[in-house]
Amino acid sequence: MKRHRMRGAFDVFLISWALAGCGDPTGPADDFVLTAQVNGRAWQAGGPGGPPHAFFYEGDSTISVGGGRLGSGYSDGIAVSIRRVTGPGTYPLGDPATSSAGLSSRLQGTLGDGTSTWTWYWTSAVRRGTVVLTAFEPSTNTLQGTFTFEAETALGAWVTVTGGSFSGHYQTSNGKGS
Repeated sequence: MKRHRMRGAFDVFLISWALAGCGDPTGPADDFVLTAQVNGRAWQAGGPGGPPHAFFYEGDSTISVGGGRLGSGYSDGIAVSIRRVTGPGTYPLGDPATSSAGLSSRLQGTLGDGTSTWTWYWTSAVRRGTVVLTAFEPSTNTLQGTFTFEAETALGAWVTVTGGSFSGHYQTSNGKGS
């Protein structure tokens, strides 16, 4: 049951990511950067696929960072959430009660009729990772850190995300991230 709780937070984060900056004057700052290596290939969030951004949910001290990309015939995104954040430090990924990380991938028109195929990869008890939060400044709403994780599909396919980094301003909410 707890596993689905953080996945629910991930889903909410992906929805908020898709809607970020849609006419909200207090929306995410334009300075947030999210990069990584996915299976050894360079990956950077931004463009029309979803600007990178971050949220801090004060209700349960959750930080969520993420972003996406949109290309010809595909879109993908990375999101990382950690709960019970107390400040800079190392936070494990893979315990569904306290963290979640994932990668989504959508291929458009894969059946030749305009339909899309989605693939979701998640951290788990077997596929884990780490977030190193190097800066967290509530007075200026800024954060910075690095991450690495392995994630898998329900069918056992998996990806490796290494060299991940994020930095910039974040939005706050007095609600909960899960």
